[in-house]
Amino acid sequence: MAEKNQLNWQTIAAISAVLLSIVGYVISIESRVTGSKGSIQILENRLFEVETKTREFYSSVKRLIATEVEKNLKDEAIKETERKANQIYNNLEKIYNDSLEALSNKNIVYNQLIEKSSDDVLKKHNKILGYHASISTLYQKSTKAVENIEKMSPGTIHSRIDGFQKEIATLKEKQISIYKPIKYARSGYPRNGTFVSKGGKLLIFASGTAYSKSKDTLMVINIYLDEHIIGSLQSLTNEGYSHKTLTSDIIVLTGIKPGSHIIEMKFSNPTKLFADKNDLSQITVVELP
Repeated sequence: MAEKNQLNWQTIAAISAVLLSIVGYVISIESRVTGSKGSIQILENRLFEVETKTREFYSSVKRLIATEVEKNLKDEAIKETERKANQIYNNLEKIYNDSLEALSNKNIVYNQLIEKSSDDVLKKHNKILGYHASISTLYQKSTKAVENIEKMSPGTIHSRIDGFQKEIATLKEKQISIYKPIKYARSGYPRNGTFVSKGGKLLIFASGTAYSKSKDTLMVINIYLDEHIIGSLQSLTNEGYSHKTLTSDIIVLTGIKPGSHIIEMKFSNPTKLFADKNDLSQITVVELP
């Protein structure tokens, strides 16, 4: 920019010097005209020469300025081209670096997949080996059992079968059994149901709701097993005609004989206690071996 300003000042100075020389030349001509009126033709010729030279000088200055302007424009165009080229180079360099990073990440993921696949294949291989070992063991045991059976007499074989059946029956007896003799439902009382015991320890879970028409009444629902009271549900109501949940009870019984049993739920005082479609009750029996 400083070079451009310096060029403009030089051009203006040159033009100013030429104009001053032209003005001085015209002044000298005017003085000659004043001194000698016979030289008019010479003056006109000289004026024509001055005008011609002025026009030529003006054209030269105009061409000079146009050349300088074109040069400056070319310099700006070159600088703009260089700037864009640098920008494109930087973009390409970024794309290249991003590609390298993506390739590196891809290699990392690829290696991780290879390691995972190798681990999975190894695990499956070991699992197959385990299956093979189990099958081999079972085959050996089966072969040995067949060989032993072939050596046994029919009586021994029947004896072994009876023993297996007894073991199976014993295992069945050791299982925990759950019965639902009185299902969870809306109903009044009494309610009853049956279940078949194996002679084990019984856990009886009972619950129910009821109401009284009188206030300050102790409400009791007794639990019967084969017509014998084994427990009860109780609750005190402070107001009448209010449905209450009676405190649930867990009853533990031992020494119960195997076979069918009847379990019941009854009010302790049916004249003061009531239940309708809004009341719920149930009994669950768990038998332990």
